[in-house]
Parts: sequence; structure tokens; C-alpha cells
Amino acid sequence: MVDGPDIVYSSASVTPDTLYTGSAINATVTVENTGNSQQSYNATVTVDGSVVASKTGSLNAGETTTVSFTKTLWDTDDHDVSVGGLASQTVTVQSANANFHGGPGNPGYYPDQSGPTSTPTELWNMTDGTPMVMQPTIVGDTLYFAFHDGGKLYAVDPVTGAEKWNATPGGSS
Repeated sequence: MVDGPDIVYSSASVTPDTLYTGSAINATVTVENTGNSQQSYNATVTVDGSVVASKTGSLNAGETTTVSFTKTLWDTDDHDVSVGGLASQTVTVQSANANFHGGPGNPGYYPDQSGPTSTPTELWNMTDGTPMVMQPTIVGDTLYFAFHDGGKLYAVDPVTGAEKWNATPGGSS
């Protein structure tokens, strides 16, 4: 779809300007129909010159709307990101911490995503001396996690760390 002749883009925004691979940018642009009749628009987001997302619509004469995009970026590097064909902004994608489990130096948080936006504080700790084999999972008011090679599966209170139960699954990985 091609923009109508009186479609004007303004107030483009791309955030954040630095993120981890697998995290998303949020892009917005204002679209205005400055003409005297209904016209179509095709708002796009480009990364390094390639269109990676688009949204189409139509606006009545004199109408304005804000179009929003969320796009996950996977390739590490500096990227030129443009929304609505306006001036590009450099977004830096850094390597994510691929070592979520396996040590206290890998808390697994991404400050630009949902969840913790600051470094987590350890309130309690539990180990059986073997590496953790799964990311902890909360269901209701119970946190579940397991340890490797004959380690136990635990169900604990996520706030206090108090053990609700544990089991030793059969077999080893």
C-alpha cells in the first residue's frame, strides 16, 4: 500500500537505544492526513534499510493517529532504525547473558523488558551442590526448580524460600 498524497509523518520515537539481543524496541510515529478527503497510510519500521514491520490504515481529512510498533532485535551490532520514513536512530544490540543458570553472576534480568528493572537482590538461596537444570518457574504461590544428575525437584515459597516439598526424580540426564 502506498501512502495517500497528503499523509504526513512526524514525532518518530525509538526506545531504548541500547538493548540485549532478544529484547524489543518500541517505535512510535504520528500519522496525519493534511488533505480534504480520506487517505490511506502504510507506516513502517526499517532496520538497516530493510522493512521489518508495517501497519496500514486510513485517516479521514484532518485526522491524526499515533502508530506503535514492538520489534524484537536478535543481531548484535549497531543498527539504523527508522519509523515512518523519518531520520534513523542508532540502536545498539548487545549480547545477552546466555548463562542464566549456573552461578550467582547470572541473575537473568533484562532492564528494558517486563520484570525487574534493577539488579535483583538475593533474599534467600538453596542448593544441593549440583547445577540447576531449569529456569525457576512460579505457579500460583509456589516456586519450582530442579537440580542436575540425581538432584531434587523442589517446591518452595518464592518470598521466604521455605521448602513446601521435594522429590528425587528417577533417572539422570
